[in-house]
Amino acid sequence: EIVRTGYMVNMTMGHQVMMVNTAELNKLPSDVRATLLAKMKEWTPKYRQMSEAGDVEARKNLVANKVALIEPTAEDRQRARATVRPMWEAWAKKYGTVGQQLLDGAVKACGAT
Repeated sequence: EIVRTGYMVNMTMGHQVMMVNTAELNKLPSDVRATLLAKMKEWTPKYRQMSEAGDVEARKNLVANKVALIEPTAEDRQRARATVRPMWEAWAKKYGTVGQQLLDGAVKACGAT
């Protein structure tokens, strides 16, 4: 009864990204490291599928409850990126080389420019 409109931005997976400190990973015994890497490889597509399925179900629920779903246009997304990019860059600068690597990886993975 309260929400009538939903502006749909893709925020899936944000809480399901696993980052591992390479130096600490390399300190693990080789068998433990191999198991961890194998499990990460095994579960990455499973987590993605679960997240995408959850998004589909959430959207169905919103529509069933008469919420109008509005998809941002390409121009909307570009304007949003331009607005937040200085924050991204400041964050990356604060965390140095690793911060820049993380930002570059996230931008590439999301298809942002």
